[in-house]
Amino acid sequence: MARDIPLAGASVFRGAARVAVAFLLAACGGDDDGANDDGAGGADAAPAGDGSTDRATDFEPNPVGTVQLVESNVAGLQSAQATLRDRAEQPPALLLASEGDCEIWTHALEPAQCDPPCQGGYCVSDGQCEPFPEPISAGEIEVTGLTQDLRFVPEKFGYTSQPDILPEDLFDDVAAIEVTAPGGDAPGFTLSATGVAPLVADLDLDFDVTLVIEDQVDEVIRWTPASSGRIQLGLQVGWHGAAYEALLLCEADDADGELIVPGSLIERFPPRVDPTGEPHSSWMARFTRDVIDTDAGPLELFIASRLLILQIDHR
Repeated sequence: MARDIPLAGASVFRGAARVAVAFLLAACGGDDDGANDDGAGGADAAPAGDGSTDRATDFEPNPVGTVQLVESNVAGLQSAQATLRDRAEQPPALLLASEGDCEIWTHALEPAQCDPPCQGGYCVSDGQCEPFPEPISAGEIEVTGLTQDLRFVPEKFGYTSQPDILPEDLFDDVAAIEVTAPGGDAPGFTLSATGVAPLVADLDLDFDVTLVIEDQVDEVIRWTPASSGRIQLGLQVGWHGAAYEALLLCEADDADGELIVPGSLIERFPPRVDPTGEPHSSWMARFTRDVIDTDAGPLELFIASRLLILQIDHR
């Protein structure tokens, strides 16, 4: 669901037990219109939300804000994080291709050229600089409906959680969870969604770490249905310290018990560009979400039971 309120911005990012400010760009989107051949998401690719493509999912690739409450299959990696920003990330994620329940989103690897060079910003087109997003506060954020009290407290560089050590069972399966901020630099807001059942999936991982995908070969992902939320698969290419280079994201109904990643779409999924850095992790999750449309862009609550996929072997 979506509701309209004016708000300056927010974003969130998965992590370990310590909840910190982070600028994650997770993504998903539409159809083949405007896709380019080199996988870089160039000038012809469509930015999310411009109405030029049919979306395969409801995911927000360029949120100004997200609050994320996540249970993990890895002990200590449950996560509760929130970040408020005054604008969406630059450069934005661009839609490369879409098929079935899946989409590919990319970030441009090379910025436009500005003369003089941008200071404290990003060159979005020749001679045009866009400021980088800045963290802002909507006051102390309170979360109700979890198995323990939780709040996000604004500090100099963004929000941190209190407490910062989270229980493994962060929420009950059908808990009614509400996130409320009173307002500050940014207006207040309220988001609500429900808890989800733990995800049990049949993932064929080599040595419990690596998911193998092949060009022109459909990848079938199965799980045990629980009629609790929806299912999301996110496969990322890129390295820590930078936005992902490409993200293949699929969403399906929980009751389906199966989603198919088309082999023809896998063929369009860019290979890892930098093989030397530590790669972004990928994931599979059962989730619920709520989204508010603000003046600056979408603000999202994302609640999930997540399985980590540490590496992708793209053949």
